[in-house]
Amino acid sequence: MNKLAIFLVLFAIIISGCNQQQAEISVLPERVEGSEEFVENGGPGITEATYTDEQGKAWNIASNKVSVPIQEDCEEPDVALEQDVPLLLPQENLVATTVAVTTYQNQLFVATTEKPDVRFKTEVFIPKNPPKIRLEKSTDQDVLCCNDQLTFRIKYINEGGDDAYNIKITDLVPSNVEYLEDSVGTEPFIGDIYIDRDFEDRAKKITWLIEGPVPPGGEGEVHFTVTCKRKRPKLTCVVCLDPETIVVGDEAFVVCNILNQGDGVATGAKLILSLPPEFEYVENPAQRELEFDLGDIGPQETATKQFKVKMISDGKLEEIISTVVIDNGEGCQCALPPTASLTIQKTGPYQLTNSKPMEHTIVVRNTSSTVSATECILVDTLPQGIKFEEASNNGQYDATSNTVTWNLGTLAPGTAETRTVTVIPLRSGNFTDNAQVSCAEGITVKDDATTIVKGHAAMHISKYDSDDPVAVGETTTYTIEVRNEGFEDATGIILENEIPELTEFVSASAEDPYNKQEIPYNIEGQKVIFNKLPLLSSGDKVIFNVTVRVSTKGQLLNRTSLRYDQFDRTLIVEEPTSTYE
Repeated sequence: MNKLAIFLVLFAIIISGCNQQQAEISVLPERVEGSEEFVENGGPGITEATYTDEQGKAWNIASNKVSVPIQEDCEEPDVALEQDVPLLLPQENLVATTVAVTTYQNQLFVATTEKPDVRFKTEVFIPKNPPKIRLEKSTDQDVLCCNDQLTFRIKYINEGGDDAYNIKITDLVPSNVEYLEDSVGTEPFIGDIYIDRDFEDRAKKITWLIEGPVPPGGEGEVHFTVTCKRKRPKLTCVVCLDPETIVVGDEAFVVCNILNQGDGVATGAKLILSLPPEFEYVENPAQRELEFDLGDIGPQETATKQFKVKMISDGKLEEIISTVVIDNGEGCQCALPPTASLTIQKTGPYQLTNSKPMEHTIVVRNTSSTVSATECILVDTLPQGIKFEEASNNGQYDATSNTVTWNLGTLAPGTAETRTVTVIPLRSGNFTDNAQVSCAEGITVKDDATTIVKGHAAMHISKYDSDDPVAVGETTTYTIEVRNEGFEDATGIILENEIPELTEFVSASAEDPYNKQEIPYNIEGQKVIFNKLPLLSSGDKVIFNVTVRVSTKGQLLNRTSLRYDQFDRTLIVEEPTSTYE
């Protein structure tokens, strides 16, 4: 025991010496969250997973949150590391391990280097626990450097006692980075991968579907990579004259609007102009070259500079040469005044059931910052198979062309007009609504929206007899009307009519509502069985007639049964008839 104690003391001294010999390691300065931009991913509602057990019971979970700072310029830390110090023990301290036996009351504790001899084994039943998936989210880097890449890894582990099936993991791509195409994957379990994209084709959400089974203790990983582009300024410049038209001798303002459309700050911006001989600078008529400091221009900010000129001879505005230069990137040349730029967006419900009102919204926007669009007309072409209900802002409905028209007039720069139209579908199917706006400047833009209307076939039977009561020896005709009152086509329609006792069959008839041909029938005992009608669309009807002659006085009961593919039961309707002599 004394030798063992000496060994432990010596080991502690050696380890303590290693710690004292290590040099200090320099690291990057600590970052204060909130003082810089972060890329965040994970947490409830962002990274989620669902799965099922062997009986199909569903479970759902969410992952941890991952936050990584974004850094414009990344420098590698200058790290000085000591070589590993080996642990050397004197040979005399290596003593053989002995068996130690200690007795505490009725318990015996034994420490030995040999495995105990197992002589008895007890069978124990341990019930299986349900599968329990845990998610762990991580990244392969602590900092995302601009123009570099970062991989998100989502590890899933089955910590339960049973297999997990149909694991579905969804994750949102952070908004301030871009998904790197073809970087998504799953391993070692094979799964299907789906990527949802926005209208600019940017990846927004990734879904992994892993069929499984993933056994207890099994684990896998899904991953995708993002990149962060360095923020850069992007300048555009427009020069115009205020007023737009002047004559020789008039003065006017030259207005230059410099817009930074990039995501980085433009520093040290300067506007440099060269006046044509037809114009002179009012403040200094002899000065032909002008230079103005604009300072810094932030992302999506506009710097405006105006100065007064005088027209001294015939000339044109486009002959004014102007350029913008900046310290941290390429400048731009000032362009002529732009034309109006329109966008149109049509939205509506994606799916409806039966005849619920369907409202579509149309937004027309003039995205130009300087120019108006005039005499704008908006026309919405409605799909077939609907009923017009109403339109906002006095929209005029034309039943012949099935269109709604609005006169929008002038759209000022940066303004938008919103209109709505409400219709009611008359059947099931896909309904596409088309909108178009045209303005006097020759601008035409279009957009459409599609709504899926679902429903069910619902057959209604009504029946009546032509004569009631009816005399013995006379005839009466049973007329059966079958109407599809549902929102889905009915198929495979078979109608059987059982003529009453005390009567004899005379005739029967029915017409296909689409090809206008007679529907054949067969007589089997007391039943008149019409051939199958292939189709009856929503809202349409077909009429069957069966004529019988009364042979004996009594109470008559005519029974009709109807079957079709979309309903697994038989519809039955009865019609009583009285007779007399």
